[in-house]
Amino acid sequence: MDASKVIAGHPVVPVIVINEEAKALRLAELLVSTGLDCIEITLRTERALSCIKAMVKEFPSATIGAGSVVTPDQLRAAEDVGSQFAVSPGASAELLKAAATSPLVPGAATATEVMQLKSAGYKTVKFFPAELLGGIKTIRALCDPIKEVQFFPTGGIRESNLQDYLDFDRIACVGGSWLASSADIENDHWDDIRRRCKSLQDRIAAN
Repeated sequence: MDASKVIAGHPVVPVIVINEEAKALRLAELLVSTGLDCIEITLRTERALSCIKAMVKEFPSATIGAGSVVTPDQLRAAEDVGSQFAVSPGASAELLKAAATSPLVPGAATATEVMQLKSAGYKTVKFFPAELLGGIKTIRALCDPIKEVQFFPTGGIRESNLQDYLDFDRIACVGGSWLASSADIENDHWDDIRRRCKSLQDRIAAN
């Protein structure tokens, strides 16, 4: 099931790598308080699922999803702890089959992959690693011949190139991994994270 409706209205989705529930709750409180209430927690750490579970419980009004989902088992585990959407860097046949009734943003990096996902009924696809694949220029080129597909780019996007993505109407949302780095979270740089989030919201409001 396509996740377009789940992520609609969220131009930037914070993409978080975290491994401690207490810090996950502190971060979620900060993000939600600044209006960034659609959050992707990547399954790259041992306690990522526990972090998702804690965030879903404490912030029921937020939209919490799982990222870096590459197997059906990961997808089921994420759903079991309350994940409301999933994002994958690719799109294996096994994962797509398992996600038949799950809000998934599958990944595509080539025209063939985008076309295949469109044929499978997906309206939004992840584009990763965005900047290494040519960034917004590549996305615009793909959009010329392939209609009615939107993109969720992540990877290498930051404040300096964010506007290039937001200005294009075929961008469903952008993955904001620069907002709260693992180092900032580990070292409790909450003021720096809040400043970035506030700066982002000011930028979005100005558009």
